[in-house]
Amino acid sequence: MAEITSSEFRDFDSFREHLHGWDTEPFQLDAGPLRLGWDQLELEDFQLALLQVNRRLSDTSALEPGALGFSLALEPMLWCGLEVPAGSLLVLSPGRDQRSTLRPGFRSVEIATSEDLLHETGLLADPIDPRAFPPERCVVPLGPGLVRGFEELARFLRHPAGGEVSPSGAAALRSRTLDLLRSALQGRGLPGIRPVPRYDLALAALRLVEDAPEYRFSVQELARTLGVTRRALEYAFRSALKVSPGRYLLARRLNRVRSDLRAPARPNVTDTALRHGFGHLGRFSEQYRRLFDELPSQTRRSESPPSRTSEPAIR
Repeated sequence: MAEITSSEFRDFDSFREHLHGWDTEPFQLDAGPLRLGWDQLELEDFQLALLQVNRRLSDTSALEPGALGFSLALEPMLWCGLEVPAGSLLVLSPGRDQRSTLRPGFRSVEIATSEDLLHETGLLADPIDPRAFPPERCVVPLGPGLVRGFEELARFLRHPAGGEVSPSGAAALRSRTLDLLRSALQGRGLPGIRPVPRYDLALAALRLVEDAPEYRFSVQELARTLGVTRRALEYAFRSALKVSPGRYLLARRLNRVRSDLRAPARPNVTDTALRHGFGHLGRFSEQYRRLFDELPSQTRRSESPPSRTSEPAIR
């Protein structure tokens, strides 16, 4: 029997450990307790999942070689510098960072398959080449009928009968998903997706920060390094991430503190805060509490919620 597992995560590290075939590095950008839902059916060469998030996230993810992913956005999102409307299918290939900004209440149907399965079913004629299409050619707006088909998959994942699926039922669900993908990909490469204004500038700033994770950039220093005004950088971040650069830089550091505090070693709060550039501990605690709705000492004492694990499905 196959099984649909339903998990709710309150931290990103537990969620990352739960995934197979791809990695992700999300950051929480707006205030409040995180709730990340993941309902999944996992077979040997196929994964079908429903993702739900309750906070604004900035995320960079990547697929492992030999796999191909598809994401049906049930809500609007920003992806690889594009404004993706609800009801769009994203084609996700290895070798490309999938950068996205998800708003509170975002939902998507996530599909991952092996390259071999796509060849066997006739969905893929050639080896996966992530350089073959720019991002705008990997966004496929779908008609209402196809969107309803994917929403039916999401409802099945969210409310399965007892969580167990018979082998024949799992095979039928996989076949139905592949049929929907086949119909959707007939429109692959449709133009008309709007680019995010000044995304190139925001991306250059993000890469500077990511390439020097231990360095504490200021907004003014980022702007000066990139040869632009602070106002231009503010506009680029608000377009690409829906937050100011200052708020993003602070949230990124706070997220890294949270990840460290939840690590098995459970490091000292003061040492962790200082290591990430927070010199005023009282202000740090308030900023942390405002973003995550708990004090850093509470994070350090809390237990990570258990997550179910199994052998990797995408080989």
